[in-house]
Amino acid sequence: MSDTQIVLSDATLPNVRKFFVPDDGYMIVEADLEGADAQVVAWEADDEGLKHAFRNNLPLHIKNVRDVYPDKSKNMSDDDIRATNKPKGMYHNCKRRVHGYNYGASTKTMSMTLRSTIYEEEEFKERWFEVHPGILEWQQRVERMLFGMQCWNCWLMFEEQYGNCPICNKHVGRTVKNMFDYRIIYFGYVEGILPQALAWIPQSSVALTCSKGGVLIEDTFDWIELLAHGHDSILFQMPLEQKSQIPLIAKTLKTVALPYKDPLHIGWGVEVSETSWGDVH
Repeated sequence: MSDTQIVLSDATLPNVRKFFVPDDGYMIVEADLEGADAQVVAWEADDEGLKHAFRNNLPLHIKNVRDVYPDKSKNMSDDDIRATNKPKGMYHNCKRRVHGYNYGASTKTMSMTLRSTIYEEEEFKERWFEVHPGILEWQQRVERMLFGMQCWNCWLMFEEQYGNCPICNKHVGRTVKNMFDYRIIYFGYVEGILPQALAWIPQSSVALTCSKGGVLIEDTFDWIELLAHGHDSILFQMPLEQKSQIPLIAKTLKTVALPYKDPLHIGWGVEVSETSWGDVH
């Protein structure tokens, strides 16, 4: 190796969030949606078990392990299960499998990712959808919309692919939507696009919830100044003397509901710093 080459693995990169500092007399605040994407999946699937866990702040990954591995986990405490949060551990792999199979991953992909056997992945996937059939039904519904077998606008079912919906006369196929009535149209081949469509629904729903939450608090509290918007968080600054209003801000943000038949109110975590964004806690 020549003297001019740089080994990036030995470099210490700066925390760029520390470059974002509040104005004098202000503090910087980050509000983020907690477990948001998974909650949207639970509501899309109308899965009462998962919805109950989210409403009651139950340890979701512990619940999932117990649901999928009832025999292995029956004599284990919650702490025992958490102790398996390491590569090839039950808790570690369960988290990754749930996320992957919720978004349409194949057993081959998960086998390569987790260095497991196809048999292990097929066994987990079968058990996961046995416990949560609504998630599989949601995936099938999205697939039907992509392939023109169901209207994204009025949910009418068809026997043939593509064409116009006889109710709303909209062209069907290649299109999915979220509960805010935003939609995405896929061009070109739709084969293999299902995982992207499944991910887009919760991701877009969460981003829109953040956007609506930011607008709401800026309109409600005239001393709040929005600074940035992430996928599942918003960043703003506010006067130091208003620090006592943080609980009210969090409560106000939670009023932004995703318009399901059973409205989804996602909780917000709020962290503050008088120094920089990189120091929020």
